[in-house]
Amino acid sequence: MKIDMTKPSHENCPSFEVCQTNACPLHKDYHKTLFTIEGDKTIEGWRKCRSDKTTRMKIATVFKLKNQGLTEKEQSNLRQSIKMKEQILSTRENVPTTPNPKGGMEVSKEI
Repeated sequence: MKIDMTKPSHENCPSFEVCQTNACPLHKDYHKTLFTIEGDKTIEGWRKCRSDKTTRMKIATVFKLKNQGLTEKEQSNLRQSIKMKEQILSTRENVPTTPNPKGGMEVSKEI
């Protein structure tokens, strides 16, 4: 995939010519466009982006887009995943451990 820096980010999408989405995650004003569409009752609902997530993320990296080329739902899922991983790590840090005679650490059963 060749990226043309003279074109806007959303026009570099391989699906651009046939895409029918009203809110492109590769558009630099994606969030503004998204809120305008949700508030506008004259538009017949917006269609889903056709492009692969990895393709969008590559283009977004080149153009330094804040949303990383992700849709609102994908961003939400990513934030949730990160939050869950942080909770798991913080839980592991709070579990008391004792040295194991064979080496390493052992989780204490006294909680």
